[in-house]
This record gives sequence, structure tokens and C-alpha cells, in this order.
Amino acid sequence: MVRRLLRSACAAGLPVFKNGSNALTCQPRALLSTLSLKLLTMRALTHWAAIAVLATSAGSGAAELSNQAQAEISKLLDRIESSNCSFGRNGDWYPPAEARKHLQMKLDYMVKRNMLGSTEEFISKAATASSVSGEAYQIRCGSQPAMASATWLTAELKRIRSSS
Repeated sequence: MVRRLLRSACAAGLPVFKNGSNALTCQPRALLSTLSLKLLTMRALTHWAAIAVLATSAGSGAAELSNQAQAEISKLLDRIESSNCSFGRNGDWYPPAEARKHLQMKLDYMVKRNMLGSTEEFISKAATASSVSGEAYQIRCGSQPAMASATWLTAELKRIRSSS
């Protein structure tokens, strides 16, 4: 699996490392060219590969976010931050402010690259699962059982739209 992700990273033009026994043909780039594959942790390697997958799977048809989508996403992030909910990511639980910060970082990354065209795409591409591990995000509010972040965010989006 890691090998397939490395190929995706290479195809996306991201730096891919090559050591003497590795058959990958991608050459190291720029500032990262002096690092060897042995120095990278599996997590860092997976992170680079996940970014490559995001970049290559975004599709060339993604449009810029409309003002309405930007406003809806901002309201969703506000609701996360002001909620009484914990955010489950990669086996750990985070407070609402940390959840917002993390999702804002993913949003900024994807908007900069025109990878999102709607609020629903934000939910499905940025706020549903970890781009590093692929593990689904969870939201746990108070004593309620945890639920998929996509379920919670979609319900909140419906509330936002019905109140507009």
C-alpha cells in the first residue's frame, strides 16, 4: 500500500525519496533531497502519500467555493467550536477548538488548490476522515455515543440551511 501511495505522490509531483534498494524512479526534490527513506518515519511517509492522493483525486473540475458555501462552512466550523462535542481523530479525542483548528487547516489547504466546490464536498473530502490514516472522524457530544462526523456535520448543515 505504501508503495502505491508513493507512486501517487510521484505522479502528483511531490518529493518522493529513493534509497539504494528501492526501485522507485522518482528523484528527490528541492530541500528534501538530502533525506533518505530510512530517516522518514512511517507516519511522515504516509502523510506525504496522503497529500498526494488528495491532490490527484481532487479532480480538475472542482470550482472555487461560492460565497454561500464559504458562509456555510464558516458556520459549520463555528458550530463545532461552540459545541459541547469532542472530536475523534486517529484514535485520540480533541476539544472543539482543536477540531475547528484542524478542519480549518484542511479547508485552507483544499481551497488554495481549488479542490472544493461546495459545502458537501468540504464535509466529504475534508471533514469525514483522516487524510493520513484514512480513519473516519467521530464526534461525541456529552453523554451521547460517538457518531461519524459526516452524520453530525450533515445534520448541522440542514439546520443552517433551514434557518436561513
